Amino acid sequence: MELERRLGCPHCDRLEKATRGELLNLLMGTEQVIVIAGDHQYFLGYCVVIAKTHIREMHNLPERQALDIFSDVLRVGRVIEEHFKPIKMNYVCLGNVDEHLHWHVIPRYKDDPDHKDHPWKNSVSFATRVTTSDDIKNLQLIFSRT
Repeated sequence: MELERRLGCPHCDRLEKATRGELLNLLMGTEQVIVIAGDHQYFLGYCVVIAKTHIREMHNLPERQALDIFSDVLRVGRVIEEHFKPIKMNYVCLGNVDEHLHWHVIPRYKDDPDHKDHPWKNSVSFATRVTTSDDIKNLQLIFSRT
């Protein structure tokens, strides 16, 4: 599969690093996506799924590719749910800042502050739980079992 990349796109940069084996928070990859540990674990198990094609909107993909990507997103949610047992899973695909198709897969727990509100409500607290190398190793182990 030919991968389209855009200079200056942070997700394209991550894809390049993943190709070179230099992306330290890489959890897994498929033909269509890579999965990385989120930059914080304020929500334990938080991951980001990044399309390997630089495209802004999912509806602009060929249908088979879109279905394959969405299947990968669901797989990530299932792995997180199986291991961490959240009460709810948030799938967020905005692309307003980084115009490259990606999803934030965010497990929500009953003891989260404001667990019934949007996940960025307490974003000022994310820095209290920055993702560590141990977090990444644990998530890599979890994803390697799938």
